[in-house]
Amino acid sequence: MMTKIFKKTVLLIALFTTALIGNSQSTKIGYLNYGSVIFDLPEYKKMNDSLMNYYLEMQEVLKDIEDKYLRKQTEIEKLIKEGKNPRIVELEQYQLQQYQQMYQIEQRDMEEKVAKKEQELLEPLKKKVDTAIETVSKEKGFTMVLDASSILYKRDMDDIENLVRANLKLITKEESEKKRKESAENPAPATTPQNPMGPIGGN
Repeated sequence: MMTKIFKKTVLLIALFTTALIGNSQSTKIGYLNYGSVIFDLPEYKKMNDSLMNYYLEMQEVLKDIEDKYLRKQTEIEKLIKEGKNPRIVELEQYQLQQYQQMYQIEQRDMEEKVAKKEQELLEPLKKKVDTAIETVSKEKGFTMVLDASSILYKRDMDDIENLVRANLKLITKEESEKKRKESAENPAPATTPQNPMGPIGGN
């Protein structure tokens, strides 16, 4: 669910003070893995659970349309088997197509609503991390902070992630990476339900 949250993140926060702009001091740029910090916030799990519950509620609408589609499909197969009037079969097939279109419209609407809900739930978490970045940047004299994924070359000395994590009282970057590695090597059984696309899914 959350794998696409930060793909478009390039510039996280730029901090320019009047004093720095007014003199010839060179720009000091720091970086961190923004998504990793967000994921380690204690509020993240609650946020993700809320999003999943919202997603499941939206799925109920699709499930209802899918059930109607499958019932109509069974009825048509029965009519054909019984040799009913082709005109009647044609009308039933038209209804089947209507269900298919309805499903696709609802599916697109669901995706938009879930994406919007995700951004709403993420906003306070992002604000919390941004505040920590601003605090650390001002304390250490950084004038700009970028996401690590947008940098082709970076020096360890410019990595402010552990400073930001300390400000937020989170585990260190190294501990987080170790934890994720162990999780990848010993994955837990999947609990996220599959999207019930059925025979009428598609984009």
